[in-house]
Amino acid sequence: MAKSKGDSELNLREVRPEECGIAGKSQSGQLIKKIQLLLQKFQILNFMLVGGIGYALNMAVYWPLTLVFKNNVTFLGQQFYLPPFLISSLLAIFCNYELNRIWTFKGWKEQKFGGGRYLIMALATLMIDILFLFILVQFFKLPPVPAAALAILIVFIIRYTIARSWVWSKR
Repeated sequence: MAKSKGDSELNLREVRPEECGIAGKSQSGQLIKKIQLLLQKFQILNFMLVGGIGYALNMAVYWPLTLVFKNNVTFLGQQFYLPPFLISSLLAIFCNYELNRIWTFKGWKEQKFGGGRYLIMALATLMIDILFLFILVQFFKLPPVPAAALAILIVFIIRYTIARSWVWSKR
């Protein structure tokens, strides 16, 4: 079938189940193949999935840490929610770097000192996250855990833009 303006490989190509390793399940095989094509075509979706994994990890570690720190640590007055956010975010940063390196930007060349660049980008955007977290809790009176979740979402697009242009480049 000839490709015309506005068509993509995603809606032109018939996918055989055996291409996806799923014989006899044509509908699910086609769905899997279409998802794979989408992820290849729209790299930001991969970055979002990796970010979602990091986000889940961050929140899973952050919430219990707030309970521990709330009773044992005073930081900036009563701001016990900031140190746990720093700890959980650093864990998510290292996880996200590895997942982005082996999946999202697979086939891309890492810029010189790519790991260091990623760390610098992540720490800089982490400071923006912390600023948003502080503002959301102090001025908008949101509870720390939902405020942390919202802060991470706000800074997401900044992270993607910097990572794509400064950490990795096309081969």
